[in-house]
Amino acid sequence: GLKHYAQAAELLENHNEPRKAAGLWEQAGELERAAEQYEAAKQWPQAAALWDKLGDVLRQAEALQYQARVLEEAGTPLEQVAERWAVIADLYQSAGQDALTQHCRREEARCRQLPDIALHIKHEALVLGKWTMVNFVVGNEGFGPARSLVIRARGDQFDGEVMRTQRIISLDAGAQTREFLDVKPLAFGDHVPLRVTVEYADHTG
Repeated sequence: GLKHYAQAAELLENHNEPRKAAGLWEQAGELERAAEQYEAAKQWPQAAALWDKLGDVLRQAEALQYQARVLEEAGTPLEQVAERWAVIADLYQSAGQDALTQHCRREEARCRQLPDIALHIKHEALVLGKWTMVNFVVGNEGFGPARSLVIRARGDQFDGEVMRTQRIISLDAGAQTREFLDVKPLAFGDHVPLRVTVEYADHTG
């Protein structure tokens, strides 16, 4: 019965046969040991499936990360690898692992050759009722070009309902540009919201 499977699994594990041992541990109902042996045998999908059954999201995501790298090294189309990174990112997000989620989203962006826009806002001082130039530093920290890029600033407490920069034709990966907008605050206080949006298209449109 189960005891027999467990004894055989132990024997195979001791003889460095992790793949066979994993199968027997699974039959014996020892899922954690089975998952660990699948990992030792680099059988990442099987390991991930068992960690999923056990409800261990972090171990599941970790196993899928290894699998994503193996798939890419084996020449799997990058679109498929990107889908795998998206799944892993969602798992880490569900576990509240922000840094790991971010890392996996970047891997997904790399596989899909997507841009990743970072916006830094600089200004001398905003003065009530006076037009002030605000400096937007826009950088593409991603892996593909961002096209038709427009910055819009909107705020009820600022003159001019919507302010927008001229359309930037294309911002390549690793490139940076400076854009300027004139804004006039109509209110003052600890929080005078100015909502800024950046619109752009990636290579897929």
